[in-house]
Amino acid sequence: MGQFFDASVLLAHSKSDDAITPLQGLLKDAPQFAGAHYFLGVAYLQKQQLPQARAAIADAVKFNPQLSDARTALAQIHLAEGSMDLALEQAQAAVQINQRNVQAAVISGTAYLFTISLLKEATDKLPNEPLVHYHLGMVRAKTGDPTVAKHSLQRAFKLNQQFPGADEAKKTMAGL
Repeated sequence: MGQFFDASVLLAHSKSDDAITPLQGLLKDAPQFAGAHYFLGVAYLQKQQLPQARAAIADAVKFNPQLSDARTALAQIHLAEGSMDLALEQAQAAVQINQRNVQAAVISGTAYLFTISLLKEATDKLPNEPLVHYHLGMVRAKTGDPTVAKHSLQRAFKLNQQFPGADEAKKTMAGL
């Protein structure tokens, strides 16, 4: 446990290079120690090494799914990499674990806004594609915009009654 404490102090002082070796050594002895995986990921984040950070933090979440900070960090990485669906999934899980996790809530909102922007652009470029309208409608339903959600979902059904997700869309529309 001394290695873990030493590494945490090094990370607090932004000495990520010095923290990585003891954390890797600790993980050789305790490969399922979620906290060590998380701190290793933080060290890689400090070095701007996103693939290594993502892998280490994903291991932390795998070994302890209740680590809200690890899920938040993973959401931030996914957001930086442009994986909005994965960012949203991790951010929402982090908020479920800790409802006061403001950073995760902000990441969630950012992912939704980015997704809405992309879907609006897609509806302009592909106005006759029901899946685009369906996804915009579902996102709008989740973000509390029932008028736009209903309009988008109705447009999807007008274009094609049998698109993938039609059953979920019908349930969502019934609840709007």
